[in-house]
Amino acid sequence: MQRTYLSTADAAEWRRWNGRNIEVKNDALGLATEPSIDYTNLRVEAADISVDVDGNVLVLDASGDVQWHDGEHGLQETVWSNGDGARIGEPQALCVTGDRLYIADGETGRLVLVSRRSGEVVGQIDARLDDPIDVIRSDRRIYILDAGTDERAGRVLTLGRHGRVETVIHGLASPTDLTADSEHLYVVEQSDGTPVIRAHDVGHLESPSIIPSSRTIDGLVVAGTDDPVAPIQIEVLTDQELVLVGRRQDTDETALYHYSFGGDERTLTRRDDFALSCSKLLTGPRDQARRYPKYYAIAGEQNHVYIIDERQTNRRNPADGRYSAQAYRRFDSGAVDTGWGRLTLDLDEFPANTQVVTSYYAGNDPAASGTVGDLPGVPNGDAEALREAGVHGFWDLLEHDSAALATVVSDETTARVEEWKRTAIDRIDDEHWTVTDSANQQDILLENVDGQYLHVKIELIGGVNSSPAIGSFRAYCPDGSYLEYLPEHFQRTERSGQFLARYLSIFESEFADIAEDIDRLTGYFDPEGVPNEYLSWLSDWLAIEHDEEWPAAAKREFLTRAPELFRLRGTREGLSRILRLYLRHVETPDTSWMATWQKQRIESRRSEGWMTDAEVGARLREIDDRTTGYSSGHMLFFFEHLDLDGVDSEDARRPYTMHMDGPRSFVTFVGPFVSDDHRRATERIVATERPAHTHGNVVELRQELKLEGGSFLGINSTLTTREFVLGRSTLGGDTVLKERESLR
Repeated sequence: MQRTYLSTADAAEWRRWNGRNIEVKNDALGLATEPSIDYTNLRVEAADISVDVDGNVLVLDASGDVQWHDGEHGLQETVWSNGDGARIGEPQALCVTGDRLYIADGETGRLVLVSRRSGEVVGQIDARLDDPIDVIRSDRRIYILDAGTDERAGRVLTLGRHGRVETVIHGLASPTDLTADSEHLYVVEQSDGTPVIRAHDVGHLESPSIIPSSRTIDGLVVAGTDDPVAPIQIEVLTDQELVLVGRRQDTDETALYHYSFGGDERTLTRRDDFALSCSKLLTGPRDQARRYPKYYAIAGEQNHVYIIDERQTNRRNPADGRYSAQAYRRFDSGAVDTGWGRLTLDLDEFPANTQVVTSYYAGNDPAASGTVGDLPGVPNGDAEALREAGVHGFWDLLEHDSAALATVVSDETTARVEEWKRTAIDRIDDEHWTVTDSANQQDILLENVDGQYLHVKIELIGGVNSSPAIGSFRAYCPDGSYLEYLPEHFQRTERSGQFLARYLSIFESEFADIAEDIDRLTGYFDPEGVPNEYLSWLSDWLAIEHDEEWPAAAKREFLTRAPELFRLRGTREGLSRILRLYLRHVETPDTSWMATWQKQRIESRRSEGWMTDAEVGARLREIDDRTTGYSSGHMLFFFEHLDLDGVDSEDARRPYTMHMDGPRSFVTFVGPFVSDDHRRATERIVATERPAHTHGNVVELRQELKLEGGSFLGINSTLTTREFVLGRSTLGGDTVLKERESLR
């Protein structure tokens, strides 16, 4: 028998529900959340701090020593000891990038380079700094903020090749902080004594034809208020977002703020109090599982290092002060006196000590709860305008968009409409609801619930960190009853017929669930439609073993392409396609500069007359072929002994053969990897998909160049052509003697 149901199963449908303190997240309904920040004081005094890629803090103290701190496990160790201060006289700024530490010495104006691995000074750069404030790394560049002197304005410098220092921004007025994204440098400076943020375009560093430009971010006002905020410290969150510690004007109150400036939207929202005076703010590495990273700060009178961990916690309901929420929705069957038979809820999450309570009632009058004219604060003219727009009762008001209704009543904002809706919810909440016999019922059989409109209220009760999440909701109204298929004798009396209809509805509901399962069954055999939790089950049918590190999208593509990939299994091409499939679905660093740099080198060779147009075209096509089919950030190459047959020099062969275990082995050069999990997954792919009777090793290609086993000619390093310059060339080094053909 055909059954009709009205459902809510995705984010768009859940947003049609109204209520108090509710939030839609991941296609489910739950308690509204708000940011909550925990502060951890490492109780370490610091002159400056920096954060490595693992989220560990490196602390530069007043004596010039650098300590490494793992705040999560309470570990620490000395990375660099300045001794008696003879090497760094006045340590002022610290930056860590990979193995290298950059320490700015305010006494000498130099930048001291320290190896993190060996703890030794590996170089010094005479940057001629007057008053170094900050050293940061962004987009493969090191930037230095120099506050200047009374005679010379502040500036921003960058390190070029061979330690060359270049000033990129001049004329800064008493700068105090610096941060950067991929396209801009943001500097906090004083404009007529008022702190402002100035954004400077750094595109001219890559292209001399671009004229440097800048703009001022001032007039920072908290959204929804008129509170102006003066920036103290800033950090980039994304290319369209900043996080800043700011002070409310004319007060000493400081707080953590979030500033968004994407498109035409420029909003400043307050996140949390920041009671301590802050002299440094850093963001840690991004975590895909978190909206916001951890922050690190130097704050307080003792300049202690703080770890600021922002997380989302449930918000209290202003109506009752508890961690609760109420959601309301009206369903229209389209026919009067509809007999509603059943409600079902699917709970995506149901932690301990949480509850879900469902209430309902039905009726034929759409305005039985009251009309908009009954609401206090709604003028007669606005009530008439709402009725002309089809808004008669309280439920009509809740079901219409606030912005659209604001135009109907000629309101400049939605504030009045939102207030009317809150009042309407209070009035609706006082209705005579039928509450289920017990909480947490997921399948509710309705009895004598008749009417065109079914009104539903769902109350969620949780805790500060726990909330039930409702994934879907259904209200069933049958087109008929199994009673129609019984002999007439069972339908004679109204009383017995009603009882029997309710009794048979139990079986109708069960059979309806079975029919729906049958309808959905084929979706479990479709790689594109199967739920994520059943991907491993479907993979087992084809004897495919995916690592946990594989993204769901990669698993789906593998299942879809399984016939093609299985035909190539055990071959070099098959291994290459599986690796490229995996790499295409994982996060990659931006290494597009490698291919761009190689193409620029080839173009310069043509302009210098060393290569013909045909040769240049062939080389450019070779680069495109090498980078086609997988993410631009990854490189992938295979080498076996046959590939080295043309190389006679043992020294030239050794960097490759050192990674091969024998004549039947090969090596896969791949990378760079953002995560060690990606490397381990790649190693397992090579181990399971390698040709039979062979052995394969994986060598990670990194972005940096080291003159040791990690450098491979033609893959991640090149040699420039030998040139002869009279007076500056060395025989055998950059010049060679070649035998001339005898003249005839």
